[in-house]
Amino acid sequence: MSLFALSFKSDKDLKKYLNSGNIEGNIIENNSDVKNDNIEQNSQIDNLIQNDEKISMGIRDSKATETNIEEERNENKEEEGIEQDKNNVEKEEEIQKDNENANKTFHRKDSIVLDNKRTLFHKIFGPMEAGSIRGSIFNMVILSLGTGMFALPKYMSNTSLFFSGLLIIGICISVWWSLLLLSKACEKNNIYNYSKLIELLYGKFFSIIFDIIVILYSFGVLILFSIIIYTTLGEALFGIYYFKQYKTLEDFKNNSFWKEWYIQILLPYAASIIIVYPMCLVKDVSKLRIISLIGVMNMIFLILIVIYQSKDYITKDNLENNVNYIDFRKGLKGKFDTLNFISTIFYASCFHIGCVPVINTLKNNVRRRIYKSIRRTILIDIFLYLSIAVIGYLSYPKNTPSLIIQRPTLKEGDSDIVMSIGKLGFVFTFFTKLPNTYSSLRITLLDKFFGTTEITNFKNYIVTFIVIMICVTSSILYNDISSYIKIMGGIFSTLVGFLFPAFLIVRANRRKRYHWKNILTVAFYSLLTLIGFTSSGFTVYYLVKGEEN
Repeated sequence: MSLFALSFKSDKDLKKYLNSGNIEGNIIENNSDVKNDNIEQNSQIDNLIQNDEKISMGIRDSKATETNIEEERNENKEEEGIEQDKNNVEKEEEIQKDNENANKTFHRKDSIVLDNKRTLFHKIFGPMEAGSIRGSIFNMVILSLGTGMFALPKYMSNTSLFFSGLLIIGICISVWWSLLLLSKACEKNNIYNYSKLIELLYGKFFSIIFDIIVILYSFGVLILFSIIIYTTLGEALFGIYYFKQYKTLEDFKNNSFWKEWYIQILLPYAASIIIVYPMCLVKDVSKLRIISLIGVMNMIFLILIVIYQSKDYITKDNLENNVNYIDFRKGLKGKFDTLNFISTIFYASCFHIGCVPVINTLKNNVRRRIYKSIRRTILIDIFLYLSIAVIGYLSYPKNTPSLIIQRPTLKEGDSDIVMSIGKLGFVFTFFTKLPNTYSSLRITLLDKFFGTTEITNFKNYIVTFIVIMICVTSSILYNDISSYIKIMGGIFSTLVGFLFPAFLIVRANRRKRYHWKNILTVAFYSLLTLIGFTSSGFTVYYLVKGEEN
């Protein structure tokens, strides 16, 4: 019916048709309803079209906003890129400046320096930064310079010059290898504390044993320092002033005021309380680094004095008649001077306790840099030990003193001002080494007896005073330098420097426990430890008998 109504062009045509009487009147009403429906449909279509236009406008707006956001992002990226380019240019300029500073040639004729390389002069004498390889080498060489080095010539007469040199080189190589083992164990476990490393790998019991060994060793070193300070001070006074009144040093010691009880007893206590005690109270030993550096320079000065003055001592008669070049059989008889010589080298060359903290402070302490520092330190030690041992022995092959710096003057009544000044510097060096040696001992004592490493003033005063008094009293009761060196070198140096590193690497590496390399390492260093204990055993045996070894 709706199609029928829509077939007319207007209502007038529809009315005419209705008036004609062909269709009933109710059709008009229905047709008007249809028209109203069409109007509503058209309005709905219009609304839909308007909504579509609004949606399309919203889409265009969102696209515009996205375009704006992308443009802002591109602008930010361009600004960041400009800033990054500026930073890169600044970094390139800094790198270029560093390379220019590193590649200075010092205007030497034969100096041809390539890019990113430094001259040998700059490597040796250039600025030394904290934690650098050169700084680590310097610190480790300091640890290996001391009394043991000057004691090497004493037993070379019976061991022979040739075999003594071989022993020095061989033992230093053994020390080098044990230091590599120890550093490797520290690296694999990321622990640069000797005692804690032992506790991790072998338990609390062995850590306590190690701490006891370190305490005894530190006490021995402090006692030895006290003896050297006292005896060397007397020798320096004789060489500077009293050489005119007394013909020899022995005459001065036996017949002057130096033998009086107030000198023998009161002077060591007074020096310890006035000088040593305040220095050992310093909690941060890095505050004494300038004084320590001066002490090292004094040690180097004394080495140069010994080497330079030896040219006057070395004579053709001594070289032909008194020097033992290759006959080592004498050292294996009697009091076994070869064993004494070996234990002296052990004491001089083993510095494992102090080496671990130095490795820890090395910048970028990867294995390559650690090994390089240790290798160069050992090469320097070999050169210094051979120089002092060989030149010192050739200069005084008969009745060589316990320390080569104690050799008498060529003529009775002559003064040796230069050597006496060097001995005073030697005394000063040991004053500066005392706080460094005591610092680690203090931490160990506080940890074991008080359960804390915190250094309070009261504990510091009491513990330091007790330790100083024990060391001074022991140095007065027994003051033979050679015996202390042989006992500490034969027992404590071998345990700390050889046996413990050998067993630590067995647990630290990934090889099987009974791998042939582990067995060979433990067997070799156990043999060295046995030799050291045997030497110390003979020393104690002769001490009990009252004989000099």
